[in-house]
Order: sequence, then C-alpha cells, then structure tokens
Amino acid sequence: MPQMSASSTQAEKQSNNVSRIPNGSTKSKKGKSKDYASEGVEDNDIFMLPASDFQLLGLLTAIAALVRLFRIYQPSSVVFDEVHFGGFASKYIKGRFFMDVHPPLAKLLLTLAGWLAGFDGNFDFKEIGKDYVEPGVPYVAMRLLPALMGVMTIPTIFLTLKATGCRTMTAAMGAGLIIFENGLLTQSRLILLDSPLIIFTAFTALSWTCFTNQHEQGPSKAFDASWWFWLVSTGFGLGATVSVKWVGLFTIAWVGSLTVVQLWVLLGDTVTVTPRVLAKHFFARVFCLIIIPLTFYLGLFAIHFICLVNPGEGDGFMSSEFQATLNSKAMQDVPANVVLGSR
Repeated sequence: MPQMSASSTQAEKQSNNVSRIPNGSTKSKKGKSKDYASEGVEDNDIFMLPASDFQLLGLLTAIAALVRLFRIYQPSSVVFDEVHFGGFASKYIKGRFFMDVHPPLAKLLLTLAGWLAGFDGNFDFKEIGKDYVEPGVPYVAMRLLPALMGVMTIPTIFLTLKATGCRTMTAAMGAGLIIFENGLLTQSRLILLDSPLIIFTAFTALSWTCFTNQHEQGPSKAFDASWWFWLVSTGFGLGATVSVKWVGLFTIAWVGSLTVVQLWVLLGDTVTVTPRVLAKHFFARVFCLIIIPLTFYLGLFAIHFICLVNPGEGDGFMSSEFQATLNSKAMQDVPANVVLGSR
C-alpha cells in the first residue's frame, strides 16, 4: 500500500507538471514543449484573415495593376530579350525545333498567350527595334502575361508576410515596396521570363511558409487537410519554378535544407513521434517535394517535344535517330549487308 501511494503521488506530480497548450500539444509547467511543436506559434491561416486585410490586399493589387499595365503598349517595337523569347513563341507555333538553355514552362505560357490572341508565328522578332504594329503582332497580349504575373506577386508577398505572423501594416509596407521596385516593374512589362520566375518563386515561398506554420503547431495539425494542401502546393511551386529557369534549383535547395531540419527535429521527439509516424512524415515529403516537382518538370518537356515536330535551327544538336523523328527528316532506306543464314 505505501508503494502504491508513492507511485500514485509521483504520477500526480508528473501530470501536474504537464499542461495542454491551445494548439493541442503538451507542455510542461517548466515551459518546455513535450513534442516538436514550437513555443509561441499561432495559427496564421491566410484564409482566415479579417475582411479589412482583404480590402487592403485588394487596394494594393489594384495599385500594382495600374503601375504595371499603364501604357504597356509602349514601346511598340521589339525590346531587349524579346528578340529571344518572342522568337521562341514563333518557333513553338510553327513547330520548328530549337535548343535553349532554359526549361520550357514560361516560353510555353508566352506562346499560349500569343496563340490565343491570334499570333500566327510569322513575325520573327530578330531585331531590336523591329515594329510590332504594321505586321499586326499581338504583342500587348504577350506582354500582358508577365505583367499580370508581376501584379500577382504583390498579394503573394502580402500573404507570405501575414503567414509569418507580421502585422497588417508591415505586410502592406513589404508589398508596397515591391509595387514600385523599378527593376521588377520593368521586367514585368516585357516579353521576358523573369516575371514568371519571380511569381512561381514567391508562390513557393508562400506555400512553404504556410506549411511550416502548420508543422510548427505540433502533432495536432500533422496530416490534416491544410497541412497536406500547403505541402502539395509547395511541390507544384518547386516544379514550376525550376521549369522556368534552372536558377530555381536554389529554391529547391532552400526548401530541401529546411525539410532536413524538420525531419531532424521530428527524429528527436520520442514522445509523440513513433517510427511509423516519422516514416509517414518522411514519405509525405518525398512524394510532395521530390516526386511532384520531378513529374511536373518532365511533363513540361514532354509537351515541349510534342509541340516541336518540324526541323529547325536546333535539331543539329540532336542525334541522327532523333532528327529522323521530325517531319520531312526521315532517314532514307539504305542497303544492309545480310549474312548467309541470318534471320
């Protein structure tokens, strides 16, 4: 009986030293969390912001649209690297094979914008200063795509800052600085790849920030709908970013390094993270942060090769076997030596 009394007293002391914090994680009265939840983290769900925040977000987006779309038709001639990326749109529409150092996503999107506006691919974009108006090139529609992506960067930045726990005025100030940043503004008004790269990078940062906020609230949020949504969104964001330019590999390295840190912290939580739960965390990240981006990237190259079915300037870099798959470049039948008795 004295032993039972002592053990019950000890269990009571241990239970008194542990309490539940609002996010569902356990926390000792000495202030140390009993699981992998980070102390003081609140649920910064961007879908649950007050109406006043969304009104301010709408105002900032409207200002960004005004700044980036104002007189976007000027100049009405080829500018800077529109020579290259407008030319790629022509080759996609004509189906002429070409080689380029950048992956195809942004170029395919620019081509789609031009094609929907009626571009026939006959304009070659070969010289800076070449007039758009007389040949009837829908250059405004093609410039609108990067411009609208530049506009969408502003609400993305605002929401990312809110997801980190910043005050509304701080988030508005950060988004406002992006609105009037001269370099980003100029890039988003031309047929270039930079604006798509920036919006996809920003979207990845937003998704990862929201996922991290869910993760750091502890086991109570693990594997719920919001947790999965932001993790999958991060995977698509990574795939889109690296599919515009290979500099997106730095974004993958950033997310990958933080993922390693998260898994290391999970490994150290022996209270709530069993080996089975740790395996679920590991394979969820492998699927969302490796399989999804890789599939997205390879899928875009499949579309790229489907579009380019005719001989072009870049087919000389490819093997004879590949060139033979292009239209009008089939290899001629040649005599072959046949050995007696062969089949």
